Amino acid sequence: MNRKEIRKNAIYLEKGETIEINEDKYKGGVLAFILKENSVLKRTVRGKNISETVWVFLEGKKSSAELKSFIEADGKKVRSEIHVEHLAEKTISSVKTRAVLDNGAAAGIKGIISGAEGSSGNGSLDEKVLILNDNSYAEMQPELEIQGTGITGRHSAGIERINEGKVFYLMSRGMGKRDAERMIIEGFLV
Repeated sequence: MNRKEIRKNAIYLEKGETIEINEDKYKGGVLAFILKENSVLKRTVRGKNISETVWVFLEGKKSSAELKSFIEADGKKVRSEIHVEHLAEKTISSVKTRAVLDNGAAAGIKGIISGAEGSSGNGSLDEKVLILNDNSYAEMQPELEIQGTGITGRHSAGIERINEGKVFYLMSRGMGKRDAERMIIEGFLV
């Protein structure tokens, strides 16, 4: 899908409009949002074995977007690609992606925050993956594409394994191994 088609099928948030999306059994797909002046998008999704592409165009002054994706993959390939374009003054974006990989799962996680010439604001991108076994892997691409001097951007990415010391500690308190691991995974996904 090209950029023109993505914008054509976008969900518009008009001046001052706020939308909150919370979905626990997200299936993935392609979504786009165009935010006008003072509009707010808050999107939190959680799903298993999903692939998603999300575009957010912050076109209005003081528009903001907070995007959170929590993905669990079990033996499948998953993908999360989130693009946020700062196109106006005083815009704010926050993107948080968490993935847990098991049984040979593979994840491709890409986040892009861009700032056009003449725009201003703040953008943050935070990507983390928890790998549960040796045959799962992740490829992460956090990107900042800032063209003007008015956007402050930050990004972070990290891949970690489940901490056996934490598992042991919880088991010493009476939990079974699977329950201890599940508790650690839930804490990671928050």
